[in-house]
Amino acid sequence: MRTAQGMTGWGAAAVAVVLIATASPAAALTNDETPASVDVSAPSPELSASPVQTAPAEQEPAPVQSTAPEATPADEAEAPLIEERAQRERVAIAAAAVGDLVVTSFDDRYADGVYDPSKTARDGMTDQRNSRLYEARTSTGERAFATVDANGDCRFEDLPVGETTIFFLHPNSADDSLFFDATGATTAADIEKLPNGSAQGTPAGLATVTVDEDGEKLVVGLTALRSAASVTYPDGSPVTGLDIEFGSVGGWYDGVAYADSGDYSGTYEALRSGGGYYRHLPGQLGMRLSPPAGFEVATVTAADGVDIPVTARDGGYWIDAAAASSYFSNPTFTVKLKALPTGDLTVTRFDDRYADGLFDTSKTARDGRTDEKRTDLQVRLLASDGSWHNGAVTTAGDFAFDDVPQGPAKVYLQTPNDPAMEVFFDATGATTAEDIERLPASRAGGWAGGEAAVTIDADGEDLLIGMTALRSSVKFEDEDGAIVPGVTAVELGSGGQWFPATEWTPGTHEAFDASGSVRHLPAEIGVRFAVPEGYAVDEVVSDDPALDVTASDGGYWIDTTDSFSYISYDNFVVTLEEVPTSTVDVTYFADVALDGVYESGTDETIPGAEIYLQDAAGEWWATTSLDGDYTFSGVAPGAATIYAEIPETTDAPEMPELPELELPEASLAIWDATDLVSYTDTVRAETETISFEGGTFIDPATGATSPLSVDDQLVGVIPATLAEGDQARRIGAASIFQLAAFVGPVAEEPVMGAEIEFLANTESADGVELLEGSGAFAAQEDDELAVFGAAEYGIRPTAPEGYEIVAVTAVSALTGTVLEVTESSAETRARLALFAAGTEYRVAPQQVGGPFGAVVWAVQVAPTAPVGTTPPAADPGFGLPLADGQPAAGPTVRQLPATGSEEAPWAWMLTAGLLLAAGLATRVTARRRHS
Repeated sequence: MRTAQGMTGWGAAAVAVVLIATASPAAALTNDETPASVDVSAPSPELSASPVQTAPAEQEPAPVQSTAPEATPADEAEAPLIEERAQRERVAIAAAAVGDLVVTSFDDRYADGVYDPSKTARDGMTDQRNSRLYEARTSTGERAFATVDANGDCRFEDLPVGETTIFFLHPNSADDSLFFDATGATTAADIEKLPNGSAQGTPAGLATVTVDEDGEKLVVGLTALRSAASVTYPDGSPVTGLDIEFGSVGGWYDGVAYADSGDYSGTYEALRSGGGYYRHLPGQLGMRLSPPAGFEVATVTAADGVDIPVTARDGGYWIDAAAASSYFSNPTFTVKLKALPTGDLTVTRFDDRYADGLFDTSKTARDGRTDEKRTDLQVRLLASDGSWHNGAVTTAGDFAFDDVPQGPAKVYLQTPNDPAMEVFFDATGATTAEDIERLPASRAGGWAGGEAAVTIDADGEDLLIGMTALRSSVKFEDEDGAIVPGVTAVELGSGGQWFPATEWTPGTHEAFDASGSVRHLPAEIGVRFAVPEGYAVDEVVSDDPALDVTASDGGYWIDTTDSFSYISYDNFVVTLEEVPTSTVDVTYFADVALDGVYESGTDETIPGAEIYLQDAAGEWWATTSLDGDYTFSGVAPGAATIYAEIPETTDAPEMPELPELELPEASLAIWDATDLVSYTDTVRAETETISFEGGTFIDPATGATSPLSVDDQLVGVIPATLAEGDQARRIGAASIFQLAAFVGPVAEEPVMGAEIEFLANTESADGVELLEGSGAFAAQEDDELAVFGAAEYGIRPTAPEGYEIVAVTAVSALTGTVLEVTESSAETRARLALFAAGTEYRVAPQQVGGPFGAVVWAVQVAPTAPVGTTPPAADPGFGLPLADGQPAAGPTVRQLPATGSEEAPWAWMLTAGLLLAAGLATRVTARRRHS
C-alpha cells in the first residue's frame, strides 16, 4: 500500500515529505524542487537533448527552520539513552516481523506508462529495466540496499514490516525527468506521479510502500516527455499573449511563451513552478487554448519529426505519447487560427410612452408624449467570441454593430436610472402586446441595465427593444373604507406572468423581486386574489378615475394605454363586503329508542362517517367527526342540501334456510330529525350516489381546509334551509326490516294466494313472497328488500280467496318478544278520510328494541266461516327456541359497518327475521301436531 493514493503533484509530494522526514531525520527531503547546485552524475546523452533549451536554472530552497524547543543539558544527557532505547525497539520490531520487497525500475521508452518490453518506440527502443534505484529506508529508520536478481529486478529481503521509502536517482537532474508509480497499471490512466526528495543530499524520486509479511511489489517508471504548441494567425504571424494549457495524467498546466518576438514567438510550453520545463506523464498529452477575439481554431496538427495524429475531445486536442519519437521527446502542436465569420446587428431602443408594447409614434399618451427612440444611453454587445463592441449611433437613431462575430451574443442596454426602476422588453416583430417578451435585468456591460439574447448570422439581425416603468399595487378595504388586512394569494400580473404580491403595509400589496418593486409590461396589468372567508367582492376600481377595470380570466385588469404616462403608478382598490355565513352543527345518530328524535344519553352518535354539504352558492363542503358531531363553518346561507354517508350493505351471514334475496344497496334508512316531535312524522330520505370536484374539506380537529374531490359516494339526501349564524341539524338513522308469514289453522300445506303490503307511517312497500307457495313475505322496494327507519310499522294483509284473517301477531326478531298490535278497519279510516282499502295492523317502534332489527308478522287465516259461527283459534307458535344463527340477545353495537364496527347488526336481524318468517307456518303446524 502506498502513501497518498490518488494524489499527484504538490499534494503527494508534501505528504511524502512529512512521512519520510518523521521516519528518519538523516534523510533530509525537499519539495518537488531539486537544488541546481547538486551534481548527481554525468549527463545521460539520451536525456540531454532538448528541442528548445531556454529553461532557467532552479534556485536552491532556503533551509527549513526547526520549530523544536531548544535542548537543555538534562535533555542532552538523556538523548543517548532515548536513542539507544528506540534503536532496541526498532531492532525488536524488525526481528519480530519481516517481509520482502521486489522493485522493478524501468525507462518507459514506449511511452504508455506500462512496463512492456514487447512494444517498440519510433526510435527503435523498448522498455528497459534500469539501475536508478538507490536505497530504501525501512520502517525502523535503517538504510537497506537491494540485490539485483536474474530478471533485473531489485530485491530487498527481510525488511521490517511497515512503511518503507524507496529512493530513485535521476539520470541528469530532477528538472529533466519524472518518476511514476506503475504498480498494477494496465493503462496510463492507472499510473501516479512520484514526488521528488533527496537521498543523502542527492536529488531522488520517492516511492513509499507498506511492506507486510506476505511481501510487496513495486513498479516504477521513468519518463522525460515534454509538450509545446506553436500558434499562428491566418497570415502566419505568431499569436502572442495567449491563454493556453498543456495536459497529461494528473491535470492541466499553464503554458508560457518562449518569447514575444523572434524565432520562438507564438510558441508555448508549460513550466514547472520552480523553473524548468514541465515533464509529462506518458499516455495522452493534451493542449487547449482560448483564441483571441474574432478568431477560432482552424486546424491543429502535431509532429515530432513526423506527424502525430491529433484527436479533439473535451474542449482540447490530444496526442498519444506512445507515438512520439522517444520517451524524452517534445512533440509540438501546430495551431492555425481563422477569423470568425461576421454579421451586422441593428438595435433600436425606444421609450414606450404610449404603453402598448409597440413602437408607434402616431399614438399619444395622456401626458401628451409619444413613443421615441433613445440614443443618449449606451448599448453594448458581447459577441460569441467574448469580445465587447459598442454600438455606433446612426442618423436614423439606431445602434449599429458592423462586422461582429457570428453566433449567439448578448446585448446590454443602459437604463436612465436603475434596473429596479425600469423594465426592458423585446418587441422585435411584435404586432400586439401579446408578442412582446420581458427581458431580464443585468449589471453586465459596465453598468446597470437590461439584457437581450440574439444570434447573429451572415444576413444580419435587427432588435427592437422597448422600455417602460409601469408599477402597480392593490389595496383592500370594506364598504366603510376601513382597511381589510390579511388577504391571501394576492398576485399582480402583466405580459402573461403573475408575480406574488407582499402586504408591505396593512391592506396594501405589491409585487417585489430582488431589485425592488416589479415593473410591469405595457398593455394590461391585472390583479387576482383569494376572497377572504365571510367577504365578497363589491367592486374593483383604479385609484386613477380615468382607468376602467374589467374582469376576466379570474382577475381584474386595467388598460395601460389609458395611463397618464409610461412611468405611472396605477393602483387597484378592491372593496370587500361582508357576506352572511352559516355555521352548521350536524348530529348523526343511531335512533336507539326508535322514536324519530335525538335524545342525548339514549341515542348514540355515529362517528367516522363523512357528511357533505352543498350550500346556497353551489359550493361543496365535507367534514368528518370522531364523536358523531359534524361542524361546517363559513357556508353560504339559504337553500342547501346535506348528504350523510351511508355504508353500503355487506353480505348477510350464509344460511342454507334463506332464499336468495336482493339486499338493499344502503344498509341504513336516514331521516331529517331536526324538527321532529314524534316517530310518526319521520320521512325517509332519498338515497343517491354523488360525485364532485373542487370541494373543500374541513379538518374536524383544526378547522383547516383543503381541496377535496369525491367519486361515487352513497348518501342520504337531506334538504335544508340554512339561516345566518349558528344552527343545529339532526340526522337519524336506523335499519328495520319487515317480514310476514300467513299461517293456516290446521292444514300442513302452506297458505296459497295471500297478498300483503308493508307499512311505515304513510309509506307502503310491496310484499314479495320469499319462496313460491311458502306464504312467507318480505317488504321490498325497487327489487330490493326494504329497510325502514323509525316509524309506526304495519301491514295491510289480504287473505286468499275462501279464507279470512282470524288473528295477527307481531314479534321482534331482536328480542323474540311478542309486540302489541293495533288494528284499524277500512271503515274506520274512511270516517277519518283515510281511504286505503283493507284492515291495517300496526306496532309502535319502541317495542322493537332496536335501531337495528326486524318486525316479523304472523297472519293466521282460516276458511271463511258460515255466518253466525266463529273460526277456530290457532296457536301461533311463539315461544319456540329461536333458529340457529340468531343472536341470543340484541346487539349493543351501534356503529356503522363502514366505520369499523363488529359484524353488521342489521345482517343478524335480517337473518333472524327471515328464519322466523320462512319457517313460521311449519313451526306452528308442527307444534299443533304435537300438542
